[in-house]
Amino acid sequence: MKRAVRLRMRSKAQLACFFGLVTLFVPAAARAQAPLQDIASQPLEEWSVFHGPPGGHGSVARYEVQTGAPLRPSAELEGLRWLPIEIIGREQGHEGNPAFPQVHADLPLGVTRIELPNGLGGLYHFERLRADGSKSFGYLFIPKRGRARVMLELRGLAGTLNPWHPRIALDPQGDSFLAATLEWGSGDLWEVDLRTPRPRLRTAHLGPVRIGLNGMGLGDQFGFAVTSQGVLRVQRSNPGDAEWVPVPGPAVAYWSGEAALSRAGTAAIVLGGDSPTALIPFALTAQGGLQRALDMPQKIGTAGYLPETLGGPYLSISDDGRHLAWTAFFPAHMGGEVRDVMQANLNALAPAAQVTGDANIIDTLEEVGRIGHFGARLFFAVGEANDPTEGGLEAADFFESQLDDQGTLTMFNRTGTMGDNTWPFTTGVPTLVPERVLDLSAGRTLIFDGESEQLFFADLQQGGLQPIHADVKELYWAREIDGWAVVAFGRRSGARPNELWRFSLTQPGVGFPLDSGSPLHVYAPPVRLDGAWLGILTTVVSTQSIRRMQPASGQIEIWNGGANQFTGPLLAGPAGALGFSPAQPNSNQQVLWFGSGQAQLTLQHPSYPGHWLP
Repeated sequence: MKRAVRLRMRSKAQLACFFGLVTLFVPAAARAQAPLQDIASQPLEEWSVFHGPPGGHGSVARYEVQTGAPLRPSAELEGLRWLPIEIIGREQGHEGNPAFPQVHADLPLGVTRIELPNGLGGLYHFERLRADGSKSFGYLFIPKRGRARVMLELRGLAGTLNPWHPRIALDPQGDSFLAATLEWGSGDLWEVDLRTPRPRLRTAHLGPVRIGLNGMGLGDQFGFAVTSQGVLRVQRSNPGDAEWVPVPGPAVAYWSGEAALSRAGTAAIVLGGDSPTALIPFALTAQGGLQRALDMPQKIGTAGYLPETLGGPYLSISDDGRHLAWTAFFPAHMGGEVRDVMQANLNALAPAAQVTGDANIIDTLEEVGRIGHFGARLFFAVGEANDPTEGGLEAADFFESQLDDQGTLTMFNRTGTMGDNTWPFTTGVPTLVPERVLDLSAGRTLIFDGESEQLFFADLQQGGLQPIHADVKELYWAREIDGWAVVAFGRRSGARPNELWRFSLTQPGVGFPLDSGSPLHVYAPPVRLDGAWLGILTTVVSTQSIRRMQPASGQIEIWNGGANQFTGPLLAGPAGALGFSPAQPNSNQQVLWFGSGQAQLTLQHPSYPGHWLP
């Protein structure tokens, strides 16, 4: 039925009306566009603020940057309510790293938003209440200090139900994304380029498709979707429809809907086979058919992304599409199953290697995770399974393996706590308990060891593990700025305070305290400001305060405007300014604070609830 309808409706204008689109649908532009970084660095345009009750419908208001005066209202920004948004491929190791998109749950009532890489702007998911009582659902993009605009919007299914797949796929640069509609609606795949308001419907020629939970990816040259019927691929330089990717050899009866994009977005690994417990990894690139990495199916784990999985990812592929890795389950000696890392080189005639099998690593280590490629080099963690309710690993080390074109395997222990650092690693037990692992720049990985209660810097590519702080009860977050890692953690001993420290990323082992509170003192994850400042909200029981801090100098400033409650996200303004929304009983204003002893800007609007939109 869907195919017949689409054949009758030839024009894009007709399609727009048919699907209830609000955005203007014009012919798609070529991939060669000005980078989003260039757009974000253009002269300041305006501020965006949401006005409405927490968790309710309201409007996005626009304000002039220099004066805070209101700008002309926009009809497309009326009647909106924020909905949760999630991205495919989110890893615990990338939390706080500005090179990767971040999901923040700081909208009222804990609703999520997406911060694009390198501060390029924010992406929001919304529902709109329409005059006839129906709803439409879509995505709003706000460039850094630029004009908010609706990128894509569809009328709800049966009038009021959200038609969108629960996750989107961002490209590594953060300037485009894939979105899909549910199969029982239109079952479509859309490509949205944030640099131009021209979404592309990529499946106009197909009947409805069902896309897996982690079954989309978008690189610079191509995008893909793993459906229940096969793998669809879109060529980004071609405005045409998605095409089915050829599958060599025997037909695939089942596609798992789990996939992973390579680090640079130039290749992907997808899973298909005979059943959910008999799967084969396939390599997918911009051209040609899928390439098998196995002859016989295996029971293979999921992609291993947040929010479901803390210990992942469990799938990886190199940027050239030749080196693949995944986790597979095998019978354990004492019953049950053990999970091992499998590695394949498509250039080699040799079969895939069971890298973490008993011949290479002591058989008491039966859990793996954090799989990832740097070139042809594969990195992963191996240890004992943690409490299933917490996920991750207990006694573990981080390893590297290489499988060359002759099929020869080589392995290295990169953290070396098991005492057995010569391959094969068949004696000794690792002592590291990596409860939190955060990848920073400058080749540093921050590891919180829950057993020794220490923080470490690790260099997983070159090897080495350096303690940087002891007596740590819990690691809350870490952020990079101006060559420093700012880390929030709680101490175990003494008064058990929560503290902020700064650690140099260029001089290993150098660290200084920034701030210390009580066990009830909570430091929310900060926002990066111009001039190497951080803006941060702190809470002590029910009293909140706003601070600016400069890690390089250790300087801290506290806003003394009188309010002790705040709502919504913090905003990075120009010249190190920090935007925040005091929540007072009789007023709610948006403030732009330039630091102690300097003037502040307050937006000019009546007193009604609202918050900044970064």
